[in-house]
Amino acid sequence: MNTMPLTEEYKTKIAMERFSSYVAGLDKFWKSGQHSDLVLACPSGTTFNVHKTVLCSQSAFFEKACTPSGFKESVDGIVKVGYEDDLVKAVLQYCYTMDYDAKDDMLFHAKMYSVADYYGIPALKPLALTKFEEVARCSDPNITATIEHIYNNTPEEDRSLRDVLVRVCMTKDLGSLLLDDAFATVFATIIEFRKDLALLLVGASRWIGWKKVQCQRCQHIWADTRETIGNATCPCCGDCLYQWDNFAVF
Repeated sequence: MNTMPLTEEYKTKIAMERFSSYVAGLDKFWKSGQHSDLVLACPSGTTFNVHKTVLCSQSAFFEKACTPSGFKESVDGIVKVGYEDDLVKAVLQYCYTMDYDAKDDMLFHAKMYSVADYYGIPALKPLALTKFEEVARCSDPNITATIEHIYNNTPEEDRSLRDVLVRVCMTKDLGSLLLDDAFATVFATIIEFRKDLALLLVGASRWIGWKKVQCQRCQHIWADTRETIGNATCPCCGDCLYQWDNFAVF
């Protein structure tokens, strides 16, 4: 009996249904803590019962922490984490479901980007960046705290959050912002932020003396001062390439 070949649309639909079913199963264990074999302890005293296999599959940090030759926590079964409860919860939600509940708080998403970097969860960084950019387009009372966090917790070569933040600031009334004491203090003390904003104001290139390349995995554009970049890792998604110079952008 002749059968019609499956269309790409149908194959995609089936794949998405399988993925959704798989995630739903993991989400059930995440919410219930059933069969958990590891405890994460936050500074507040809050604990999360989690599964080593899930965390180790997503995070280089937890993979190392759970190996016999890793941290002492691999024996105790308790890992102390140094972040607020809501950040840890969101990171865990991502590890189990590949997403986390969005908040209308640009500072929260900026922190998620940093936490993803710290725990070695490269695929979480583009997601946090996307959520950050969506929220940053709206008015946010945390803009001053967000500027401080980003410029104090991201390396200069990782322009992901910085570029979005500076562009957003340009869409606002800078005169009114500078009348705010907190913003004025940040503007006066964080030199790199002031420089980025000034360069954008005059339409100058931020990349004088830098080589820009574009990641072929996440499409993030980043820069390096080396004439030949060669082997390096994308600061956004963690993808490693040996010939970044082939993907230079101008």
